[in-house]
Amino acid sequence: MREPAYQVNVGRNVRENGDFDVRFVGKIRKHRMMVTSTTAFDRERVSILGVPVDRVSMEEAMKRIIGFLAGSEPRIVVTADSSGIVQARDDQAYMEILQHADLVTPDSYGVVWAARKRGKPVAGRV
Repeated sequence: MREPAYQVNVGRNVRENGDFDVRFVGKIRKHRMMVTSTTAFDRERVSILGVPVDRVSMEEAMKRIIGFLAGSEPRIVVTADSSGIVQARDDQAYMEILQHADLVTPDSYGVVWAARKRGKPVAGRV
């Protein structure tokens, strides 16, 4: 079985007016899980096949990400689509990343549909 390479390093540049750029600077070749401290906000989530998906709108997600960028701790943000959630069932390392991420956004209509079927609808794709 090959080593997963899901986690990426993200560089950031915050300008004086508050705008920021996020750029991917490379993949980590060997999986190393780094658990960050819990976030300071209450998280409403829905579990889809064991993956906790945050019930956030695009605006709420952006506010949280901007808050993450203002801090000094590394954060993990994942956009969860249906195929990624299904893949996580067979890939324990990826499932751990999803379960420990600071923000997991719904990124496909399949995830939106599943959340609604679980009785915890999300605002839409983020």
